[in-house]
Amino acid sequence: MNKITFGRVQQEDGLQYNDDGIILIDNITQTSLADYEDINLEFNVFVYCEEGRLQLTLNDKVYLLKSQDYILCQAGHHIKDYMMSQDVKFKILVFATAVIDSSLFLKDAIWNISGFLDKSPKRHLSDKECEIIEHYYELTKFHLNKEGNQQYNNDIIRLLFQAIVMEFFKMTDDNIKMSELPNVTADKTQNGVLFRRFIELLSANDGKIRTVQKAGDMLNVSPKYLSKVISKAGGKTAMQYIHDYTIEAIIYRLKYTDMSIKDIVVDMDFPNISFFGRFVKSILGMSPREYRARLKKKK
Repeated sequence: MNKITFGRVQQEDGLQYNDDGIILIDNITQTSLADYEDINLEFNVFVYCEEGRLQLTLNDKVYLLKSQDYILCQAGHHIKDYMMSQDVKFKILVFATAVIDSSLFLKDAIWNISGFLDKSPKRHLSDKECEIIEHYYELTKFHLNKEGNQQYNNDIIRLLFQAIVMEFFKMTDDNIKMSELPNVTADKTQNGVLFRRFIELLSANDGKIRTVQKAGDMLNVSPKYLSKVISKAGGKTAMQYIHDYTIEAIIYRLKYTDMSIKDIVVDMDFPNISFFGRFVKSILGMSPREYRARLKKKK
C-alpha cells in the first residue's frame, strides 16, 4: 500500500494549487493515477464526474460515478481499484484537513454531517447544483492562475474555497432531510452529540456491533440511556439502526466479494453459520445462499 502525502500531490506536474492546502486537478488519465493505486488518504478528495464513467473502491465498497455524480473521500479512508471509460472527464478538489480546521464554521458544519458522509459519500447533483459547483471551481482556478498581488489572490481563493464547501454542506444537508437518516445538524445538545457518535460508531465497525449493550459499553453509557436517546433523536430504535448497518455490511459481502458464507460468519463475528442464516432470513426473507444465488441470476 502506498503512502501519499499532501506534499507529494503538490509536486505533480500540471496541477494547480496555492499555499493554503488547496489543489485543483483537471484532465486526469488512467496513467497519472497509477501511483495513487491502493492508498490510505492523508487528505480529503472531492471528485466530480462531468462525463463518462469512473469506478473506484472506497473503504472496500465499490462506487460507480456517472455524469453529474460526486464522491467525497475523507482523510483516513482507503481508496483503490480505479477504472474509467475513455470519454471520462472529471474535476478533483484536494484539500488538507487543516483547511477545514482553520475555519470554525466549516469545522462545525462537517462535524454535524460527518456520519452521513461516511455512510453516503456519493450523490448525484441536479443541473442547478452542477452549475453552482462548476462556477466556483472555474472562479477558483482563475485566481490560482491570476498574476498580480498574490496575497489578495490567496485570500480570495481561501474565501472561494469556504464558499464552495459551504455550498456542498448545504446540498448534503438538504439530502439528509430527504433521507431516512435524521438531520441533527442543528442539534448541539448532549443527546445530539451522542446520536452522532452512535452513528459514527456503527459506520466505523462495519456491521460488527449487534447489541445495544455493546454500543453502550463502547460509548460509556448505559444501554437503557442510549436506547432512549437514539429513539428520541433518530426516530428509530437503536436496535433498528444496528440491524440496518449489519445487514448492509452483509449484503455488501454477499454481493461484491467471493467470501464463503463461513468466511463472512467469521469476519463479522457471528457465533455460527446457523445463527447467521436465521438472522439474514429474518431480515431479507431468504437465506444468505439464496440471496447470493438470486444476485448471480440477475447478472
